[in-house]
Amino acid sequence: MLEGSQDPHNVHAVLRTAEALGLQDVHLVAPRGDAARISPGVTQRAHEWLSLQRHGSIDDAAALLRKEGRALWATANAEGARSLTEFAPEGRIALLFGNETEGLSERAIALADGLLRIDLVGFSGSLNLSVTAAMACWELRRREVLTGGGDLDDVERDAIRRDWYPKLLERGRRRAGLSERWLAQADSLAEHAAEMERVTPRNREDGPAVEDC
Repeated sequence: MLEGSQDPHNVHAVLRTAEALGLQDVHLVAPRGDAARISPGVTQRAHEWLSLQRHGSIDDAAALLRKEGRALWATANAEGARSLTEFAPEGRIALLFGNETEGLSERAIALADGLLRIDLVGFSGSLNLSVTAAMACWELRRREVLTGGGDLDDVERDAIRRDWYPKLLERGRRRAGLSERWLAQADSLAEHAAEMERVTPRNREDGPAVEDC
């Protein structure tokens, strides 16, 4: 979750990082100015594969995240913050990142269940927003804290597939009924994909070949 972001380059970078690391949900809370607009050319269309939600206030965002059963962890280099490298949450979580110059609002910190920090050893007292988000997500993804085998239930998976498959077909070769065929075989296709070794990254702009889906 990004609160009050004002730099569109940071927002776009976070979206690309989230998609690349397999995070599905990104929440934008009251972005400022150009940061509210998403440019497909800058994200390389990564945002199309994310569940992107916008909120007018931190309270609205926090209420939705808690309804989903998520604990809220705010990133801040503050006293009492827990080191990211020692962080081992249980259950679903949401990572909260603040404005580029002001950080998270006092209200966001108050709503959070805890604080996380990235341990710095240089003279710089902080990191760029997109770098902070990338480091935090990568560290948790590397240790499979965030995703593991994935935490989407069957209903959530089905909803995302119904959104994704038609998009994939639009970029590949159109075949009547193919989307429904993929949906019918979704679980077996997912198991097959998990077993395959990824040798060469696919051109994401072109989308996957029909035979591989």
